[in-house]
Amino acid sequence: MVTALALAQFRNSQPRVPCVLILDTSGTMEGARLTALNEGLTILWQDLLDDPIARERIEIAIVEFSSDVRITRRFDLPNEVIPQIAKADGLTAMGKGIREGFRLVEERTELYRKVGIPHYKPWVFLITDGVPTDDIDGPAKIIAKAEAERSVAFFAVGVADAKMEKLAKLSTRGAMRLDGLRFRDLFRWLSTSLIGVSMSRIGERVPLPQLDWTSV
Repeated sequence: MVTALALAQFRNSQPRVPCVLILDTSGTMEGARLTALNEGLTILWQDLLDDPIARERIEIAIVEFSSDVRITRRFDLPNEVIPQIAKADGLTAMGKGIREGFRLVEERTELYRKVGIPHYKPWVFLITDGVPTDDIDGPAKIIAKAEAERSVAFFAVGVADAKMEKLAKLSTRGAMRLDGLRFRDLFRWLSTSLIGVSMSRIGERVPLPQLDWTSV
């Protein structure tokens, strides 16, 4: 039975576009990288709030990983509070971060089903600048299964010294390297992509914008 509390979590019955950002906040992200990441998050938020369809349909969750995992934001529509990452320190528990991101997606999509809200394929967006300090083989299998079932779209982005060969093992789409600290362009690409999805019919194939923020 759907409870009144479950229904109260949703401000409208529009179809949802869920996207979880899994963000590396290990010690190597401190300084200019963290500043640029937060600037990118601001761009994403402003774009979503400025679009009348996006702000009613796109739900963002944020998972941070360093030595451990933290949920910075649970799935919800964008509001006036712009999410910012306060600090970066510790190791790079990437595997735990991925597992937590997928757990949030599973939890949210199950709630959509229970309350009768349709949803688009969830996006899972990983950004890291380091080498995983925990197991990623298990998470890689989770990603591969979800992609094979077309239940999730997973993207992996490497920053600076990220080990791209390890990221490539995670993504069937191929890992992408960020050109310098162009987080603003990355998140503008992400907002444009998600807005395009939100304006489409569920199940419709949506062409994505050109990747102009990557480097070889």
